Order: sequence, then structure tokens, then C-alpha cells
Amino acid sequence: ERADEAADIVVMNVHWGNEYSFTPTDRQRYLAEQMTEWGVDIVIGHHPHVLQPVETRETSDGRTALIAYSLGNFASAQSDAYCLIGGVLDYTVTRESEDGEAALSSYSLTPIVTHYDSGYANNRIYLLDDYTEDLAASHGVRSRYSSFSLDYIDSLLQEVVGQEALDGGEVH
Repeated sequence: ERADEAADIVVMNVHWGNEYSFTPTDRQRYLAEQMTEWGVDIVIGHHPHVLQPVETRETSDGRTALIAYSLGNFASAQSDAYCLIGGVLDYTVTRESEDGEAALSSYSLTPIVTHYDSGYANNRIYLLDDYTEDLAASHGVRSRYSSFSLDYIDSLLQEVVGQEALDGGEVH
């Protein structure tokens, strides 16, 4: 609440949630609601090693708050395919006039893929837009997950994050 009084925008990074679960816990949802009611504008969650939903919620004072329950791993050498897909949260904050309130005006999630060769060698990160089917076919994780492909990644993103967060857009 003090941060809300002192800052134009309050961003909270939270270490929470159950590892390897694509679904936020009831506790995460409760805490996100509480934090946004206390004045947090953007909640960015970490810990589960996998992506979780990105959503907005209207607060009782009329603000639109952004909640990214988990951005997954940014870089890892984990052996499960679903741990190799993460996201970079992009958001824009605008102020209507010099003396006006700052507010979240748009957001999107940019998917990333951690790629490594056989034996976890040559670990690197790609934006999904730059990732190819040939890269997916050569990923070291295919020794355990032969179905790892762009279709697998797209399907997981649609199921967990949803098209709205991937497309981004205006917040009203």
C-alpha cells in the first residue's frame, strides 16, 4: 500500500506456486487478488518451472491489473519438454496527461524456447518466432520426448496461456 502511494506503477515479483503445475493454486489466485486490491498493478510469478496463465483483473478502484502467474523457465537444462518453454512479459504503461494517472495500456507474452543439443550441450534461447521445425527435430530433449515440435509448443501455449496473451492488445 505504501508503494502504491509512492509510485506511479507497482510491479510485484512473486516466488510461488507448485512446481510443474500449469494451473495456479487457489492460494496464488487469492494472493494475486489481494495484492492487486492493495495497489499492485503488475504481478509477475516465478517458481513452477512451467508457464501458467496470464490474465487481467479489474480492481475495486477501477484499475486493470496484470497477473502473470508463472513465466516458466527463461533458460534451463531440464529434461522435460514442458520446462523448456517460457515467456517474456511485455507491457506498456501510459499516462494520459502530464498530471494524470499512469496505467497499464497493453501487454503480451513473447514465447521463448530453451534449446540444447544432445547431452545438454550448446544450451541457448530462441524467441519462438525464430525457432524452426528443424531446430525442434534436433533438440536434445527428443531423446525423452519424441513429439517435441512446433506443434507441441503451440498446443501447450494455447492450452496454458491462451491466444489473448500471445496476441496482446489494448487494456481498457
